[in-house]
Amino acid sequence: MINTEVENLVKVITATISDTKQFVLDQAPELAQQVILRGRVTDTFWTLFFMLLTTVMARFSINNWEKFRVAKEYSDDKGFYLAFGILTAVVAIFSLVGFGVNVGDCITSWVTPKIYLLEYLKSLLSYRKCG
Repeated sequence: MINTEVENLVKVITATISDTKQFVLDQAPELAQQVILRGRVTDTFWTLFFMLLTTVMARFSINNWEKFRVAKEYSDDKGFYLAFGILTAVVAIFSLVGFGVNVGDCITSWVTPKIYLLEYLKSLLSYRKCG
C-alpha cells in the first residue's frame, strides 16, 4: 500500500518535472529574444542620450567660452559666461563617461546577442549571491 502511494507520488513528480522542462524549452527562445530586445532598446537609448548630451553641452561650453573672451573686462556677463561655460564643460565630461559606460553594452547587444544574454544571466546569478 505504501509502495503504491510512493510509486504514484514518484510518477506525479516525474510528470511535473517533464511538463516543467517542456514549458521551459518552449518559452526560453521567446524569453531570450525579449531580454535581448529590451537590452538593445535600453542600451541604445542611453548611449544616444549621453552622446547627444555630450554634444550639446560641449557646444554650449564652447559658445560660452567665446562669449567670455569677447566680453568686456569688467562686464557682469563675463562671470556668467565663465561659470556657465565651466558648468557645461563638467556636464559634458560626465555625460561622455556615461556614453563610454553604455556604448559597450549597446555594441554587445547588437553584434553578439548570445554573449549579451550570457552576461545578463551572469549578472542575475551574481546579484542573487549578494542578496
